[in-house]
Amino acid sequence: MNKEKILILTPLRFYSPEDEELFFNWLDKIECIDNYQGVGRELHVSFASRPITFNEYRNLNGLFKRYKFKNSEQLKTLFETEENKDWFL
Repeated sequence: MNKEKILILTPLRFYSPEDEELFFNWLDKIECIDNYQGVGRELHVSFASRPITFNEYRNLNGLFKRYKFKNSEQLKTLFETEENKDWFL
């Protein structure tokens, strides 16, 4: 049984309407993302059932760093495999 992969992005802090627009435009360009929805003050992001690419990982990691989301360890927990474990060092 395949467990759905969901990242929880919090806190959501944008410094202008344009900053928020740029964030969602960036999110929309990451191909492995199936869907996202706001849940209270969090954004829940769900993913395709395939492994993510290195470029997708870099974009997700960049979002965590740029927007200072809590718990970036989620990336490792959800996406680390034997084949890509060096991404998470």
